[in-house]
Amino acid sequence: MNPEELHKHLLTQSGMAAARSALVCRIPWLLHVTPLEAVDGIRRAGLMPMNPGGVVPGIVRDAIGAGAEKILCLRPSISKDIVIGKEPPFLKLAIPSIALPDRIGLDWSFPESWRLAESLYESNAISDPYSILVEVAVNLGSVVAYDSIPSGSIRVCPKSAPNSNLADWPPLDEAINSELALF
Repeated sequence: MNPEELHKHLLTQSGMAAARSALVCRIPWLLHVTPLEAVDGIRRAGLMPMNPGGVVPGIVRDAIGAGAEKILCLRPSISKDIVIGKEPPFLKLAIPSIALPDRIGLDWSFPESWRLAESLYESNAISDPYSILVEVAVNLGSVVAYDSIPSGSIRVCPKSAPNSNLADWPPLDEAINSELALF
């Protein structure tokens, strides 16, 4: 398998399912940062994939089809914090990895993720393509979902305990905006 075949395989239905299983086994929670003004829409419709800008690689468009340009970027909870280029205030949302949609992949909007995947593969540092996806997600702080995450699966960082266990954060559907931690 060459690097292009690695990417193609990870974008197949079976490749995404195996990568999702590997991710769920290693990473208990995923995080998403969003502007405060988006919270009511997320409560109504869940976290929806959006177009982050940039050019969708042809291999992704071929595999995913319509909507390939819309992704939902998620950060593994075991990754270091990353700086985002949005204007505050933000909310920090947590999603149990078991609630991930079936269609996931490397973050094509961040080219370094594909380069790292290819480097790990070519160096034989990791031979399992699914573990490569997980390693890239952990090291670079991003994995993408191509489908929405229902609001009932989302927890939100509370103002009263921002450093508490993610499982202890209140469900987004039950949280009151004035009680949410803003960053």
